[in-house]
Amino acid sequence: MGPGLWRPRGATGNVLLTGDTSGAIDFGQGPQALVGTQNAWAAKLSAAGTVTWGKTYGASKASGEGIDADSAGNVFIAGDHEGKIDFGGGALDNTFGASVYVAKLDPQGKEI
Repeated sequence: MGPGLWRPRGATGNVLLTGDTSGAIDFGQGPQALVGTQNAWAAKLSAAGTVTWGKTYGASKASGEGIDADSAGNVFIAGDHEGKIDFGGGALDNTFGASVYVAKLDPQGKEI
C-alpha cells in the first residue's frame, strides 16, 4: 500500500483517509479487488476508529492525493489516474496519459 493522507474533521471527530494500493484492500466489509496495477482508495472512520465506509477506485493506475469534507459532511477526494476510473456515477476515461481528478461523495461515500 502506498502512502496515505489522513485528515481529522472538527467536532465530529471523524477521520478521512486516502491513498493508493497495488493489491486487494479490506476496510472491514470484505476484500475489494484490484483493478489495473494501482487503485486509489478513500475511507471514513468514526471518532472511535470504526470504519464508516471504505472504497477503492480502479483505473490502469490511480492514486489518492488529497481528501477533505465540507460542513455538510460531503467528502472531496483528489488524485491522479491513467485509464478509466469510476466513483459510482459512470466511468471517466482518460486515453491521453496521466490526468487529475476531483470527486465529491456524500457522507456515506456515494458519488454526488
